[in-house]
Amino acid sequence: MGYLFSGGIMTILMVIIVMVIRVALVVLVIYAIVKAIEYFRSNTNSSYDSSLGILKRRYALGEITLEEYERMKEALRY
Repeated sequence: MGYLFSGGIMTILMVIIVMVIRVALVVLVIYAIVKAIEYFRSNTNSSYDSSLGILKRRYALGEITLEEYERMKEALRY
């Protein structure tokens, strides 16, 4: 019948365990890649978002005029 059935149930269990480990490793790698992409995407926008938040707060508190706010907001986009 072949090599798979020569060892009996232990051979079948070992094959199943190896397959489960391989699937788990693939899932782990995919999860790590997705998390890395999310991390890098969030960090690229965070400096703009925090700067814009500070600018909005300064305008809301009346520290800067509308013209200054608009000019600074445009400057942050580039």
